[in-house]
Amino acid sequence: SAGRVDLLIASHIGTNPKAGELMTTGEMKVRLTPQGTLVEQIRAGGAGLGGILTQTGMKTIVEEGKQMVTVDGVDYLLEKPLHADMALLGGAIADRFGNLQYQETMRNFNPTMAFAADTVVAEVFSIVDTLDPNAIHTPHPLVDYVLVGDHHG
Repeated sequence: SAGRVDLLIASHIGTNPKAGELMTTGEMKVRLTPQGTLVEQIRAGGAGLGGILTQTGMKTIVEEGKQMVTVDGVDYLLEKPLHADMALLGGAIADRFGNLQYQETMRNFNPTMAFAADTVVAEVFSIVDTLDPNAIHTPHPLVDYVLVGDHHG
């Protein structure tokens, strides 16, 4: 590690042995968050909300150090919004303006992340002249940079 990441917030790191190694040695802190909660925190960050309320993770280590909020007699964890300095989006096709259309599961979280970052960089498969306006998943005003990646494996 070059020491560039102090804290990794993720739903899992099982497929990334380096992250597991850095967590084990203490070189990087890891905050594991349930995937649905994580994307809702990102959505809240992009929407300018103060957080989300969820029961996911209650009575587990997920609730440690978090504020509990009671609504109509039901307890929830307050999960604060997440906002990033930079989002790196992948798996898209771009048009010449920077509108993005995602392939398959890349559509799950990339559009949400684009709203929750100051700078958005998209690595795309290709750039086409135009995209069907009804098939645009991230509009160009949210995209700062478009890079064509080498997807040949």
